[in-house]
Amino acid sequence: EAPANWQGSVGFVTPEIIDTHLPKASNDTNLLLCGPPPMVSAMKKAAVELGFQKAKPVSKLGDQVFVF
Repeated sequence: EAPANWQGSVGFVTPEIIDTHLPKASNDTNLLLCGPPPMVSAMKKAAVELGFQKAKPVSKLGDQVFVF
C-alpha cells in the first residue's frame, strides 16, 4: 500500500497511466517490461494502443518494446 503522502498513481497499470507518466512512442523511445505475466500481457496490448511497436515473442537488443 502506498504511503499517505504518495502523489503518484496507484492500482493496475492502464493505458492512461502509461500515457501520463511515460514518454510518447517515437523512434528514439524504448519500453522495457517485466513483471507478472498477466501484467506484462496487459502492458504489451496497451503499448500497441499507444503507438509502440508490437512486442516480439522473443525480445532482442534494439527492439522498441523489450520484455524480460
